[in-house]
Amino acid sequence: MNNSNSTQDKISNMEITRNVNEQHYHTFGFQRAGEAKGMPDAFNKTLDIVYQQARNEILQSPIQGLRKEEALDKLKDSNIKLGQIQQEIDEKNQKLKVEQDKKDKLEKELGILKTNPDELLGNDIKGNAIHKIYYWIFLVVTIFLSIYIFFFYNSAGYSAIFKEFTADNTKIVQAIFDSQALSQMFSEGIGGVMFLLVFPFLFIAAGIVIHLLPSKKHWIFRTLTFVVILISFIWDVILAYNITKKIDDIRIGGLVGDERADSVRMTLKTAIQDVNFWTIIFAGFVAYMILSIVFYFCMDFKHKLNIVHNAKEVKQKEIENCEKTCKEIQTKIQELQQNKISASEEIEYYKNLISGLVVKITDMLPALNGFYTGWIAYINSSNLPENQIEECKQCHNAFLQQLWANAGITNINN
Repeated sequence: MNNSNSTQDKISNMEITRNVNEQHYHTFGFQRAGEAKGMPDAFNKTLDIVYQQARNEILQSPIQGLRKEEALDKLKDSNIKLGQIQQEIDEKNQKLKVEQDKKDKLEKELGILKTNPDELLGNDIKGNAIHKIYYWIFLVVTIFLSIYIFFFYNSAGYSAIFKEFTADNTKIVQAIFDSQALSQMFSEGIGGVMFLLVFPFLFIAAGIVIHLLPSKKHWIFRTLTFVVILISFIWDVILAYNITKKIDDIRIGGLVGDERADSVRMTLKTAIQDVNFWTIIFAGFVAYMILSIVFYFCMDFKHKLNIVHNAKEVKQKEIENCEKTCKEIQTKIQELQQNKISASEEIEYYKNLISGLVVKITDMLPALNGFYTGWIAYINSSNLPENQIEECKQCHNAFLQQLWANAGITNINN
C-alpha cells in the first residue's frame, strides 16, 4: 500500500495535463496504469483529474460555442413559458378564490335555512298556510276526477265494445254510466275484465302526461303533447260514435228489411250532429283535460309546501358543484406548479450552460471510458491480479453514477 501511495504522489497535475493534450485517453490510461502498477486507488485519483481535463477541453471546443447560442434562444423561450405559466396560475388562483367565496356564501345561507328560514324566504314561508289549503283542495279534486274518469271509461268502453242495447236502455246516461259494467264483464272472461280495468287508466295517464310533457322545453315534447291529445280525442270519437250508433240502431230497428233502413242509418257525418255524440266526448275528453290542469296546480302547491326543503336541496347542490369546481381548479394549479418548477429548472440549466458552468455527461463519456479501458488493458496485459480489474470497475461505475445523479447533467463546480 505504501508503494501505491508513493506512486500516486509521483503523478502531478502538470504531467497529466500535458499528456491529455498529446495523447488519446485510452493510451493515456494504459500509460498511467503502468506507472501506478494498475492500482485501483491511483485509478480513482487519476479519474477525477481526467474528468477535469475533459471538461476544460469541452468548454473550449467549437461545439460548445454553438450550444451557447442555442441555449440563448431556449433561455428566451423558457422565460416566456415561465411567464405564461405564472399568468395561468394567477388566473386559476383568482378563479379559485371566487369559487371559495361563493361556496362560503352558500354554506352561510344553508345554515340560515336550517335555523331561521324566514330570513331568506320571507313571504314564501308565510304563504305556506294558504298553499296547504289549496294543495288539499286540488288533491281531493284530482282524486275524485280520477275516480270519475275510471268509472266513465270503464262503462263507456263496455257500452261501446261489448254491450248489446235494447229498447229499454237507450238512454245516454245508462250507456256511459252503466253500474253493471264490471259484473257483466265477468261473463266475457278474464280478457274482458282486464280490458275494462286497464282501459280507464290509459286516459288517466293521458291527463297526467298532458301536464308533464309541456314542462320539457324541447319542441319534441310539445309535439308529443299534441299527439297524445289528438290520439285521446280520436279514441273518444270512436267510443262516442259506437255508443250513439248502437242506440240509433235500436231506434231504427223497426225498419230492418225495409229499404228506408239504409238511408236513415247513422254515419259519422250524421253522428256529429247528434247531441249524445258530443255529450259522451265532453264527459270524457274534457274530464281528463281538466284533470291535467287540476293535477298541475296540485303539484305546484305541493312544491310550494316543500319550499324550505327544496331551498336546502338547491343550496346543497350548489355547494357540491362549487366543491367539485374547486377541486378541479386545485388539481390544475398543482399541475401548473409542477410545470413552473420544470420551466425554472430549464432556465437555470440554460443560464449555467451559457456561463460555462455545466457540460453534458455524454460529451465526457468518451474520455472517461477511454481512460478506463486503457487502464484495464494494461492490467490484462501485465497479468496483474484480477481483483484489481473488479475494483477499478467499481470505482469507474461509482464515478459515473455521481455524474448521472443530476438527471444527466453535472455541475462541474461540485
